Order: sequence, then structure tokens, then C-alpha cells
Amino acid sequence: MATVTEDIKDKIVILGATGPSGLQLVQQALAQGYQATALVRNPKKLEHIENKNLQVIQCDIMNPMELAKHMTNHTAVLSALGYPGLSIWPITFYEDSIKSIVLAMRNANIKRFIGITSTYSKYQSIYPFMIRYLIRPIISRTLDSMFNMEQYLEKECQDLEYTIIRPPGLTNNSIIEQEVKVCENDYYFPDQSTVISIPRANVARFMLDILKDNKYIRQEKVLIIQHSLSVCSPYLTKFFSEHNASFKILSIFDPTYQSQLPNNNTNDYSVIVILDGPQSAYEDDIYPYLKWEKSFLAAQLALNTPILGICLRAPLLADVIGGHSHLGKYGYELGYA
Repeated sequence: MATVTEDIKDKIVILGATGPSGLQLVQQALAQGYQATALVRNPKKLEHIENKNLQVIQCDIMNPMELAKHMTNHTAVLSALGYPGLSIWPITFYEDSIKSIVLAMRNANIKRFIGITSTYSKYQSIYPFMIRYLIRPIISRTLDSMFNMEQYLEKECQDLEYTIIRPPGLTNNSIIEQEVKVCENDYYFPDQSTVISIPRANVARFMLDILKDNKYIRQEKVLIIQHSLSVCSPYLTKFFSEHNASFKILSIFDPTYQSQLPNNNTNDYSVIVILDGPQSAYEDDIYPYLKWEKSFLAAQLALNTPILGICLRAPLLADVIGGHSHLGKYGYELGYA
């Protein structure tokens, strides 16, 4: 278990501290020696906890200026916020609250955020039958709002060091003394190898462990589209590796990769890099996969995904946004770059 030595003066902010998961977080943080500030709607719910390292402040989480005032001089924000009950109407609690929290963190100069959402927050047709047609529809309004929160962090908060934890069903059972299984960058365990629930106490301990160990901080997910076996810059891959950015190389020219083409509207990638190759942007008839690539890039541009086109891939991007490329009147041109 992670512990905090006496010479570390970490002060953390805990949101959702009066809920069942938040209470676990407060109690374990205090037991580990953290100085915790709980920003809550109803301070009376924490009156039973007497500890010199706990400060309880009544606060409106939807008021970023008020939040920022109480976040100053803290090193991290841990959130166990939750929306009570079920709703048949769309809810916006998670995306609204995270926007307020992020603005407050920026004003208070705090970079580290750890929050809880849920497995299956993003709808995918590959989920098991019971999840798709029974369980998820019941809580879909909550899950959809959680997913919107995750998307906001991914798209708009690259300046923050955030971690989103997606646990299965939460229980009030005692802590289980075994290692937490982790599947990074996914919304469920594809092999269905996990239990359907986990004690809140384990989730709270996991949050504090990764805070201390500085683990599972958000990773840039980069898609590198390769058009030739001889073109894949080691400088690019080295750069992404050094900056803790996970990347996937899609060798689009290789027929074996045709079954691995991502969905046009996927949100899986923070950045797309299109490498050079011998193909010309107008040679769809010779290289049929260019048609897919153009539709994919158009969809990603609509999602505001940053795209870098290197050398000949710039004309490909020009085609996507309405331009036109063609063979010049002097034929092919060769030069140095």
C-alpha cells in the first residue's frame, strides 16, 4: 500500500467526499498522512470524522471561482463525484462539473487530476449482449454524461496530468487484499476476465497509490499512418516515446492491415500523423485505400483531431478539405527535402 512519509507535505482536494466512495477516499488519505481538503455541499455529513489534517469546506462545484479559491496551495484533485439515482432524461452533470473543476484547477495552478467514471462509459457494439441490451440502457444517461466528461478531458485538457478510472460495479464490501487488474486505454476488459464488481475501498486505495507513484497519467494516443515500408521516421517514434505518448503504426499499404482500419468517427486518437510515400493524392484508382484514408481524415477533422501531413501527405489533406491535386504539366518532379 502506498504511504506518505512525514517529510512530504502533499495537500489534496477531494470532491464527492460525502458519498460512499468519497468517504473511503477521505479516510484512507488521512490514514496515509495526507492533508485533505474536502469541498462539499453539506459539511455536516463529515462531522463524524475528527482529524487535524482534514479541512471540510462548503462549496458549489459548479462555481469555478469559488472552487479555485479553496484549491490554491494544493497539489492534486481527486474526484469521487457521482450523480444520484437513474434518469430517463439526458443529464449533463459530469461534463458540466468537470469544466468547472478544470477551470478552477488552472486558476489554482494544479496539474494532477484523478477521477472516477465507469466501465462501458462509451457505447460499443462489441460489448456482451447483456451489457448492450439490458445493463447499459438502464444507466445510459449517466454513462453518456461520463463519456462526455472523458472526451472533454481528452480533447481540451492536454495541459493537465489526468487519470480516469473506470471501475465495474462498486460495492461497500471490505477491501480485498489483491492487486488491481488494469486495462489501459479501454472501456472494458475485452477478455471478460474480471469480476463484475469491486469494493469502493479498493478503488480509493488505487487512486492514492497512483497519485503517490505518479502512474497512469493520461497518455497521448497517436496514430501514425505509414505509406511505405521504407518511410517511418525513428525521430518521430523516439519523440513520442520520450514524451510518454503511446502510438500505433498503421501500415496502410499492407493488405494484412486492411482489416484493422479504424472506424472513421473513432475518438481513440489524440493526434494523427500521415507519413510520406510514393503515392500521389489523386491516385485512388491505383491505391484504393486512399479513398478510405480521405474519408477517415475528413471525419477526424470534423472531430477537431490534430493532423500532421508530412511531405506528399499535405496534398492528401488538401484534397480532404476541398482542394484538388493533379499531375503537373511537366510530369513528375524530383527534389530534395
